[in-house]
Amino acid sequence: RKKSTSFCTQILNNTSCFISLYEVSFHRCISSRETMLAQGTCTKFHRRLPLLILAAIMLLAVEFQVIEIGLPTFEEWKGDCLFAGPIRDYSIFAGFSPKQMEPTYGNKGSSIVVKTKMNSIDNKKSGGLTPVIWTAVSLDQWLGNQLFQFASAYGIARSRGSRLCVNSLAGSQFSDSVELTDTISECPSADFRPAYEAGFAKYDPTLATERGNITVGSYLQSYKYFDEVPFQLKPRAWAKRWVEEHGVSIGIHVRRGDYKEAGTGGRLPPALYFEYCLRQLRQRHGPLRVVVVSDDIEWVQAQPVFADAILHTGGSAAEEMAVLAACPHVISSVGALGWWAMRLKTRHGESFYYADPWDYEIVPHIEKRFRAEDYFLPEWTGVGDVELASLQPAAAAAGIAKRVA
Repeated sequence: RKKSTSFCTQILNNTSCFISLYEVSFHRCISSRETMLAQGTCTKFHRRLPLLILAAIMLLAVEFQVIEIGLPTFEEWKGDCLFAGPIRDYSIFAGFSPKQMEPTYGNKGSSIVVKTKMNSIDNKKSGGLTPVIWTAVSLDQWLGNQLFQFASAYGIARSRGSRLCVNSLAGSQFSDSVELTDTISECPSADFRPAYEAGFAKYDPTLATERGNITVGSYLQSYKYFDEVPFQLKPRAWAKRWVEEHGVSIGIHVRRGDYKEAGTGGRLPPALYFEYCLRQLRQRHGPLRVVVVSDDIEWVQAQPVFADAILHTGGSAAEEMAVLAACPHVISSVGALGWWAMRLKTRHGESFYYADPWDYEIVPHIEKRFRAEDYFLPEWTGVGDVELASLQPAAAAAGIAKRVA
């Protein structure tokens, strides 16, 4: 016998119905977007009245809602199944504790009455219901920073059980440079409140516990916010062919740019840093060929360490990043472009980073906003003043650790 699903429309007040009922053979299956048990098959619970039946159905209830759902009686529920269908959205779990989601149920003829009490979040809209909780982000500055903002916001949204939306996604450097592996929306017309990080490169776990619709920011530069990267560089296939055609195995990013300006507090790695990293790689892997991308080609050309390197010039930020990421070994200087080249690298190899990028005497406040263990992945190799001083103690004593030019 077929049962009506019109209660969905009533519950959600003309919003999309997220539950559908199916007849599968003589079994009753319930498809829910929220269930962890869903993978296109029905999981049998035998005589047990499913404890989960439907905590998920009533997660949108506000205060007390009693909904009668056409299901078999306890005696009929023998080998029946529930929760068939793919996982699509965890958003309605946001903000509810396990205690709030715990249902009570009872037998009422051929129906099971599910009753649950929940505190809604921003629940004054849509007839007192907010079926979707949003995590918003704005993509600012250059591509490397935008990748951090997007990936971290994506991870925070998943941790909150919310949906991610992006302000002004179309036409951005981000959208021109990457292909998304998940569907992302433009932000709706809704009330968002800001939720800012404790430091630009310092993991802040409180962002995942924020309630309601939030806009996260600003830099979000920590790998701990996300387990997976929800995008791929568009030029990755071209970059792979370029690296193979030129026979390069080591990609080096030399950023100088605004770090050359006095008073910024940023410390540029000296040429000795690149010499040290190249020596380490060639001792272990042989005489590998090098490609360098940089925003200061004149400085690169003046350094003997890069005398035999191929200089990749004239490319976009996405192309330069993709070339570096296509190499098995990457040596980064400072900045987000080199960071992402190491993070997106798919070939087995080593990654080096400059471990002392800040002069805390000039910018003491940065020390509270930057945490190396939150920024650099543990499998990467840091090379800083200590390692370089071991090669040239006299030069280090003369100030190599602070040299930026």
